[in-house]
Amino acid sequence: MLTFSLRRPFSGPPIAFLILSLLLVAGACRSSQAPPPLTAVPTELSFPERARRDLEALASAKPPAPSGIDALPANVRDELQNQPWFGEESPAHLQLLTDFLFQASQNLAGVRPEWPYSSRIEGNRVVNQPFGEERELKIIDRRLFDFLERGDERIIVVFSSDDIDLQRGQIQPVMDRVRFFLPAIEDLIGHPYGFNYLHIQLKKAGDAVDPSYERGSNAFLDFPGSLGPNFDTVLVHELAHAYASMLPRDGHPWLLEGVAELVASILTGRTTGYAVAASYEPLPVDPALGRVPLFSRNYQAQSGNGSVFFADLLKAIGRDRVSAVLAAIHSDPFRREADIFDIIRAQTPPEQAEAVAAILDKWINGANLAKPPR
Repeated sequence: MLTFSLRRPFSGPPIAFLILSLLLVAGACRSSQAPPPLTAVPTELSFPERARRDLEALASAKPPAPSGIDALPANVRDELQNQPWFGEESPAHLQLLTDFLFQASQNLAGVRPEWPYSSRIEGNRVVNQPFGEERELKIIDRRLFDFLERGDERIIVVFSSDDIDLQRGQIQPVMDRVRFFLPAIEDLIGHPYGFNYLHIQLKKAGDAVDPSYERGSNAFLDFPGSLGPNFDTVLVHELAHAYASMLPRDGHPWLLEGVAELVASILTGRTTGYAVAASYEPLPVDPALGRVPLFSRNYQAQSGNGSVFFADLLKAIGRDRVSAVLAAIHSDPFRREADIFDIIRAQTPPEQAEAVAAILDKWINGANLAKPPR
């Protein structure tokens, strides 16, 4: 007889189901945990970045630089504040004066011609020199300055000298002439004076080498003591040079000095005499020719040629059209010097076209260019 043994069947979950459940639980635990934090990787700054960072840190650590009257040397500041007129000047005038004195004290060798500086003549050379506190103290103590205002334009005119014991009464006639001629120059050239300062260094006349000259906002003039038409002509000539920074940068002496002679001749009826040195050679316009040394014979000859050229032009087209030519050639220092010839042609009225063409042909190409008999 066969006998069967009855057993209770297994009632738990299958093994595969248990394994799957464990895997799901483990995955859920892992997903519920926060991801590990990202670790920053240090980045090396480049040299320019480190330099910029260090400079900014240094600048932020320094106290702000003094400005205005506080920027002046102590003795200059005290001298200025002790003047009886100090409290009477307007803030705008005092600002101009203090800016002038500060920038003069910083411009030790005349590196920036738009800032005040002083110089002297050694042989045939112009030697720049520090302005000096002694010069500044004398300017303040004797009030060797005045102001020129025209519309929104405000200029301080300051006088000094190395060999003249200047007094206020001596500078007043010169200041009156500056007040008269500078606006006239502005109108003729068609542009305002380009600086806030005009420093006029007066020199005793009579030396063997006795030039007057100008650079930036600084004019250096022979001072004969008694003023007359000759002084006015030299003054206007040198003030016209204050606009030289507006002329083409490749300008030769014939353009630089010729323009100044032209302005002087229109406003005073005279020139300084460069025409006597004219060599009657074609006007050079090649930038590769380079600079001509100041006071050299070539400089004098080119300047004379420019003076005669512009005199011919003034006679042909008149003051108003010459003024338009001056305004255009002073409008962009990056244009070429030779552009002035096209400007002249554009300003020439039809009835004068033939005469002007002959003038240009003579001075550009040398056609019929000869020194006139004495």
